[in-house]
Amino acid sequence: MNKNILYKINLLLLLLLYLPWIRKIFIVMPNEKVKFLKPYEEIRDKIIYVNDKDLIGFESANIFAFSFNLYKMDKFGISKNFIYMEDDYFIGKKLEKTDFFYYDVKEKKVFPYVINTNFFEMDKEKILKKQKKMSKKKNQIKPHSKIGWNFSLLNTDKYFIEKYKIPIINPIFTHCAIPENLDDLREIFKEIQDYEFINETLFSKTRHVLTLNQPEFVNLYQLNIKHRKVHQIKNIYIDMETIKLDQLNKLNIELFVLNTGGNHEPSKEKLENLKNIMKERFPKSTIYEKINEDINVFYKLRYSSKTYYELLIILFIFLIIIKFIRNKKI
Repeated sequence: MNKNILYKINLLLLLLLYLPWIRKIFIVMPNEKVKFLKPYEEIRDKIIYVNDKDLIGFESANIFAFSFNLYKMDKFGISKNFIYMEDDYFIGKKLEKTDFFYYDVKEKKVFPYVINTNFFEMDKEKILKKQKKMSKKKNQIKPHSKIGWNFSLLNTDKYFIEKYKIPIINPIFTHCAIPENLDDLREIFKEIQDYEFINETLFSKTRHVLTLNQPEFVNLYQLNIKHRKVHQIKNIYIDMETIKLDQLNKLNIELFVLNTGGNHEPSKEKLENLKNIMKERFPKSTIYEKINEDINVFYKLRYSSKTYYELLIILFIFLIIIKFIRNKKI
């Protein structure tokens, strides 16, 4: 996916429309080059960059190496409870804090909900059999493919079942925004150290086919071990290769994922359609963004009063000059 476009849309949705109560946005990335944002000095009251190497200690493109290490984000100033989003996670409607977090009267603490669409009790034998079958083909599975993602879910389910030896309820959820808690994540990091392929999960520079899936493990752990409350929020996965992109304008759902189902770019035509749809739906930039250079002057006139008045003055001066020239000719 085009990361800049997705970051831009996420920031617009977060800051401008749907989560106005968010205090800070932490962007974990290899550098500080989000092209559409203003210089860091002008936005650091709301947006904080975290160099990925500062978080995990080495350079990596393995998303699970980062997500399992998010408990370390406290040293950068993140709050104990936060919402974890990747660049293809989107908020589709206005949501409140209470959609993600609740206050536990007994413990007198705030905890994250387990976000889900449905439940099912895991069939141990079925999962172990399916994971074993896919393991035989692991050398043919691409980690960034849809099959690779599903295999990481199976790895996680198998490990969870064998480790805790209790009936496991799986909260079905789409790859979407997840409320998380630093203390839970710290516990989880310690819990998974006995996983057979822990090095492939935490220390691989690229995503490995035998990795654990962090969002899946967090949801399973919060529900089955921590016994957190559940909150149902509608969420769907949108595959850019199959959906008609104009349907996004009519989308009326709280959480959704927009991706291609694999590690490849969408077609130029679909990417251009996506740009146009998002510009139409969210035309006004936030105060943290530069005015997009590829948007025409009418966009700038509409949303920049300074530019508007400057052009009026130029037009006024131009009319005076024209009048002066005409008078001279007369």
